[in-house]
Amino acid sequence: MSMNIGRAALTNSQIAIDTIGQNIAHANDSTYAKRRVDTEATSNGFVQVRVEQIINASLEKDSLRERSKMGFYESQKEILSSIESTVNELTDNDLSSVLDEFYGSLDALSLNPHDIPQRQSVVENASKVSDLFHLISSSINNIEDSADRAIGDMSEVINSKLEQIAELNVQIIKREGALSDSPANDLRDKRKELLNSLAEIMDVTSTELSNGGVLVQSGGRTLVFQSETRPIYVDRSTGETVLRYKSDTAFVEPSKGSLGGYIQGRRDIIKVQKENLDKLARDFMWNINKVHNSGRGLTGVTKTTADTKVSPNYIDKALDTVVVDGFSLGQYYKPENGVMSLEMRNETTGTSQIYNIDITLVGDDKTTLIDLRDSIDQIENLTSKIDNYGRLSIESSSSFTFFVREDTSNVSTFLGLNNLFDGSSAGSIEVNSAISDDVRLFAAGKSASPGDNTNLLAMVSSKNADIGNNVTLMESYENFVSDIATKVSRTNAMHSNQERILSDVITKRQNYSGVNLDEEAANLLRYQQSYQAAAQYISIQNELFDILFRAV
Repeated sequence: MSMNIGRAALTNSQIAIDTIGQNIAHANDSTYAKRRVDTEATSNGFVQVRVEQIINASLEKDSLRERSKMGFYESQKEILSSIESTVNELTDNDLSSVLDEFYGSLDALSLNPHDIPQRQSVVENASKVSDLFHLISSSINNIEDSADRAIGDMSEVINSKLEQIAELNVQIIKREGALSDSPANDLRDKRKELLNSLAEIMDVTSTELSNGGVLVQSGGRTLVFQSETRPIYVDRSTGETVLRYKSDTAFVEPSKGSLGGYIQGRRDIIKVQKENLDKLARDFMWNINKVHNSGRGLTGVTKTTADTKVSPNYIDKALDTVVVDGFSLGQYYKPENGVMSLEMRNETTGTSQIYNIDITLVGDDKTTLIDLRDSIDQIENLTSKIDNYGRLSIESSSSFTFFVREDTSNVSTFLGLNNLFDGSSAGSIEVNSAISDDVRLFAAGKSASPGDNTNLLAMVSSKNADIGNNVTLMESYENFVSDIATKVSRTNAMHSNQERILSDVITKRQNYSGVNLDEEAANLLRYQQSYQAAAQYISIQNELFDILFRAV
């Protein structure tokens, strides 16, 4: 009996020394929970040893929560940083600089409107504007694609972690059920590490069950229960990457974690900035086209076909209600009640005549595309048709040219009869190919006079014209850039603040569960002395037994 006591004391001291050694080895591991040896006397006089982790459940929950927030802000910061770099403001190649070059070339041409090289410069600068809009749009699309891939890639990562947690649940329950006095601390460490990394991806809560397993939930949905998991899968059926739960196909929409950051960032940042950029491009095109459509180049027009395709089912409907193709500005801007004035010029005699066409879009008898065609067709030496695509065309007789001199209804811009820019978004804006091929068609004036700069001056003024809500085009661009900068600044501040919060939580956890080397050194000395005492006790017992045997 006395020898058993000695051996038990020796074993218990060795367990304590090994535990301290393990603690010291993990002194720099912020996720490690230190172990302590707990001893308890049994009914038969022995001392039972139990190695337990020192854990504060409240701090562990705080750690998961703050890690999820940190993951959220990191992915949002990444998205915004990429968009900010794409806009490239305050460099020599930002959009404001390129727009200034374009408007500057218009101003320069106004001094000599018939100068062909200067006209080529205007068209080249117009192309630079469209090219930069393309570049920014393409870059934002790439950012969206990157976010899509990140969201899709997380599906396998999440499922793997859920399966590993469930497997560890089984192992922990099995080991601790068979050896109730021996917690599976090494397995618990692995599970905790998985929970921490899962929390960085999506907001999760972990609740330990009475048998040692954990219940993992996100947004009230159970992800892991005992040995069971709720896997997710990638769905790209709509063209956009989304995650769904396999059990009921519900969307996986975490509010935090890097996954939540990417999902919300794609919806609230990327898509919003894409639309803001597209609207900026549309406003720019619409305002330039409104002026350009009401002007004349160095040569008159003999035939033009509208860019906008009106649905054949709507050619007899009011022009402000028609359905148009998805590549025209007519999706976003509508004609108004007003007058479109066409000027016909006899190139042989040099005489001109103006014809006014009323565009009625109030009351019951509204102008339709068919009405407009018929009104133009009634003008002498002009023929107008609507093709199978719903495009209006106008053609003059031999020796006659025409152009839209004035259009208070904006119907010519709506239909795209003589646009400088085609397209309906930042990704589709293009300079009219006819003008690119022949810069003489650029509408600098409102007459056949080569020195007429009337339209040019109006285009230069459009830079500061009200595009709606008392905002000019350049102010709209400044608001676009400012909105991005504000979001970047706010997210950076939130990210920095979250770093401090997470650091504080980790520090508190470290103070409670982390390893203190001074404390471990003191405990090591104590248990070494205990080990030596136990060894000495056994040695003395051996000597006593030898004496007794010899006496017998």
